[in-house]
Amino acid sequence: MVMPYKTIRRFSPFAWAGIVAFACTFMSCTDPVRSQRIAALGGEDPAVPTGPLHRPGQPCVLCHSSGGPASSAPFAIAGTIFETNSPDSMGANGVQVLFIDAASSQRRSDTNEVGNFFIPESDWSDLTFPFRVGLLSMDGKQVAMNSTVNREGSCNFCHRPVPGSPLALPTDDPRASIPQVFVTAQAAGGTP
Repeated sequence: MVMPYKTIRRFSPFAWAGIVAFACTFMSCTDPVRSQRIAALGGEDPAVPTGPLHRPGQPCVLCHSSGGPASSAPFAIAGTIFETNSPDSMGANGVQVLFIDAASSQRRSDTNEVGNFFIPESDWSDLTFPFRVGLLSMDGKQVAMNSTVNREGSCNFCHRPVPGSPLALPTDDPRASIPQVFVTAQAAGGTP
């Protein structure tokens, strides 16, 4: 419905301010897709404090980026490496995860006791996609990912925990069908 010009002119400056604020709030300041994906992650494990050990296997950059609930600690790249490719696998501690971006810039992050690794955005604010990834495990196994990462800093966006794992999340996104990254038995065909 279009209002006649005379009706529009009668709004006070305060009314116009209210209309603009309403429009900004409900038309541009939310991301419903991100909100749905974050809701699908479920709540925090009450036994694990929020921090570097929480939510192994989940897409970290979803929350740890501008507009996310953890936007105060944004990540350029983050993910989880597991010991094996089984549903009850533990995270692999002490794996070096190496990155080289399209500008030949390099970074490294080591996995912690739950297998999580991350590079804060402040440490790689000029990350240039695509980037390459390689792993060096504590027992000396070296594995390079066969493809480049073209646009997503959450390794766990594509590499999800195997079905049956308590960490597995339901998804209908076909890009999220690549198995979790694991270091044991890499020579037998493990991912990356």
